Amino acid sequence: YPLMNEHNNLKIEKIDEDSFNTIKDLRDDIKDESQFFERIIKIKEKTDECYAVMFEDKAIAEVTVTLKSADATVAKEGLRIYISGLYVKKAYRNRNIATYLISYIVDTFTNYGYKEITVLVDRTNTAAVNLYKKKGFINERTYKEDDWIFDLLILKMKNTTK
Repeated sequence: YPLMNEHNNLKIEKIDEDSFNTIKDLRDDIKDESQFFERIIKIKEKTDECYAVMFEDKAIAEVTVTLKSADATVAKEGLRIYISGLYVKKAYRNRNIATYLISYIVDTFTNYGYKEITVLVDRTNTAAVNLYKKKGFINERTYKEDDWIFDLLILKMKNTTK
């Protein structure tokens, strides 16, 4: 991954129910404990997978992907995964860490034989929209809810092994 020199000290770890506490304090804005329990259950049931970017033994970013969903638009086992969460700690933003994580997910799941990745982005979050578009995601569908507009972006992956 073409990144700045500081990324040499980063490592990506797959999070399971036993190591989930490493990311518990990552999101300063989430105080609702039930959200954490819900995520642990999804990881345990293998509907979701979570990966953390570690720096000096601390999680500084994480991405969660959904592998199985009742909504095939979002995720379809063996074909399409959904980035259900991506977060970089405020102090580490604007250092290409999110780009690094997305590249890792694309490479990992291409090797697993998946052909597509989707993500739902709030259209007003221009940083996120630009990040995904830079990585090759295109708009597949738009959802409007009250005053919110969300775009479902999709990446069709190349060189899949299956």
